[in-house]
Amino acid sequence: KFSMVQKVREEKVLSFLRRFDLLSVIFVMQVVYGAFTAGLNAGHVYNTFPLMAGEWFPKAFFDFSPWWANFFDHIAGVQFIHRMLGWIALFLAVAVYIHGHNTIADQEIRWWIGILVVLIVLQFLLGVATLLTHVLIPLASWHQVNATLILLAMVHVRFLLRRAK
Repeated sequence: KFSMVQKVREEKVLSFLRRFDLLSVIFVMQVVYGAFTAGLNAGHVYNTFPLMAGEWFPKAFFDFSPWWANFFDHIAGVQFIHRMLGWIALFLAVAVYIHGHNTIADQEIRWWIGILVVLIVLQFLLGVATLLTHVLIPLASWHQVNATLILLAMVHVRFLLRRAK
C-alpha cells in the first residue's frame, strides 16, 4: 500500500508528465507550422516582431475561402499560428522546467529538462532573428537544426522518465 506522501508524489509526477506531453504535442504542431511557413515563404512577409505589420492579429488572416484554408495555405494565417505556437511553447517550457525542478528527484532528468528549455528559448530567438533578417539562410538553417535538437532532447527526456518509473 502507498502512503499518503507517496500518493501525492505520484500525482505530482503524473501532472508533470501531462505538462511535458502537452509541450511535446505543441512542439510537433510548431514543427508542422514551421514547414508550412517555409513552404509558403511566409518568413519573407510580416518581418516585424512582435507585431505583424503593426497589428497583433493580421487583418488578412481570414482572406481565403473556404475559411479553413487560412490555417494551411495563407501566409498571414500560417505565420500568425507559427508565432503563437512559439510563444505557447516558450511559456510552457518554462512551466515544465519549474514543475520538473520541484517534482522530479532524478538529477539527470532535471539536467536534461534544463537543456530542453535552453534549446526552446534559443529556438524562439532564432525564429525571431530569422524573421527580422528576412530569412537569412544561415539563421534559418540553425533554426531548423535546433528544432531537430529539441526533438532529440524531448525523446531523451521521455526515455529517462519512462526508465525512472
